[in-house]
Amino acid sequence: MYGDTFDILDWNTLSGMFDIENLPSPPDVQYWDTSNLYVTGENTFVVPCLNWDMNCDGCTNLADYSKLALHWLDGPCSEENWFCDGSDLDKSGTVDYGDIEILIDHWLQGCQ
Repeated sequence: MYGDTFDILDWNTLSGMFDIENLPSPPDVQYWDTSNLYVTGENTFVVPCLNWDMNCDGCTNLADYSKLALHWLDGPCSEENWFCDGSDLDKSGTVDYGDIEILIDHWLQGCQ
């Protein structure tokens, strides 16, 4: 369901709004993006990008490791540079072994 969009409404002329939107509750940190409901008639199932899924594809794998490797030993990492483009996973200020440990702890998570 990651990123799936559901077209639930179609109309020629939009008139009125729902009082209540009752959607099934997704698990964990996932949520429904209903911002396009009255624009395109669509709801999208969203899974926010997790810290260790650096390319936000829903799978922690070699693509994420490659991004971390590009920033290896970079620093100082801070909010100003988005913690070295998201590679300083533990926010220690440097892309180092602590970040590799986090990546390993979540290796292949979300992959099918």
